[in-house]
Amino acid sequence: MSSLALYTPNRNRSARPVRGASIVQRRKLNKSQLAVICADVLDGLPYRPTRVELSASLGVSIPLIAQAQRLSPAARDRIAKGEATLATFKSPSAVADFATVVAAE
Repeated sequence: MSSLALYTPNRNRSARPVRGASIVQRRKLNKSQLAVICADVLDGLPYRPTRVELSASLGVSIPLIAQAQRLSPAARDRIAKGEATLATFKSPSAVADFATVVAAE
């Protein structure tokens, strides 16, 4: 039996990427089984971590990840190069917009 059978119900290697939450929730796996899954992922098994997993792994809050997901590719590139931060692209608050409109009248 392939180690892939531990976490893919149809044993089809062309299946959707494995998600960490789905592996753990599907059944109780022992440490050896989890280690084999980790080895498979490192060897190239398609794996798509959840936001919570990425947040915990990288020490970034989920709201910051959501904000980064809304950015254009160009904005993401600027941040990746260190030319900007997420705050650079944060839209002004509705209160500030309202104050500008009122002041213009």
